[in-house]
Amino acid sequence: MKIHLTFCPLPAVISRKREITGGSQMKKIEMPTLEELQEMAAVDIRTVDRSTLVELDDVEIHEELPQAERIADYIKQIKNPYCYKSHGVVVKISFAGKCSLEESLSRCISM
Repeated sequence: MKIHLTFCPLPAVISRKREITGGSQMKKIEMPTLEELQEMAAVDIRTVDRSTLVELDDVEIHEELPQAERIADYIKQIKNPYCYKSHGVVVKISFAGKCSLEESLSRCISM
């Protein structure tokens, strides 16, 4: 299944690397730190190297995975949840709110 995300309210606080383990298809995935998320969010779409961005159409949501693993897998595939390409167009997303990245992505991915 492929999904197009257009908006999700975002990251509050991830203070250190988080590891998600479990499931037969995913062993261990590290979640980004707050500092890494801030770096990703600070990307300027006017100067970003387009070749480093992932095409959203190439990202697959693995519905068979538990929600936490699905989120980690999405972040692993998209590389930067704040800046990516959609049909060749560079997209920059900004988040607002008090929920965490995991909570925001949960709402989007579980639709």
